[in-house]
Amino acid sequence: MMKIEQFQEIVRQIRPKLVAYANRLTKYGDEAEDLVQEVLIRLWLSREQLEKYENMEAVAMKALKNKMIDEFRKKKIESEQLNNQQIEGKSPDGLQTLETKEKLQLLIATIEKLPNLQRMIIKLKDVEGYEVEEIAMITQTSQESVRMNLSRARKRVRELFIPKNIE
Repeated sequence: MMKIEQFQEIVRQIRPKLVAYANRLTKYGDEAEDLVQEVLIRLWLSREQLEKYENMEAVAMKALKNKMIDEFRKKKIESEQLNNQQIEGKSPDGLQTLETKEKLQLLIATIEKLPNLQRMIIKLKDVEGYEVEEIAMITQTSQESVRMNLSRARKRVRELFIPKNIE
């Protein structure tokens, strides 16, 4: 079993890289620090399984990426709930509220029909406001691939969402 001194030495070496990676992918420095801290705690708690890996830095980076994706999903759900509450609160007309809510649900359902990568990219860009460079790092694809998939996703959403009979 890994001793605390061994773990601390590893953390001293990889922590700056983890923080730099988290800072590139988040908008706030405090959030990046919190994510890194949570990942390091998780690694310490699972230290018995860590001994079978040769490259702790790679394991830590992967754990950080997964944690960031989990946080993104959690924020997305909270954002959708907030948007639904705002839509309900803005409209004095009940029929208009119902129409807006139905359109939002249809748009969400349309986005959910996209292939996984396109769905993730359109949500990261258009819902969360991430930059192409950040999305490329999260999805581990090139910036050009992100732009291409974003373009295809938006085109597909327009095709499915906007009725063809509107002139």
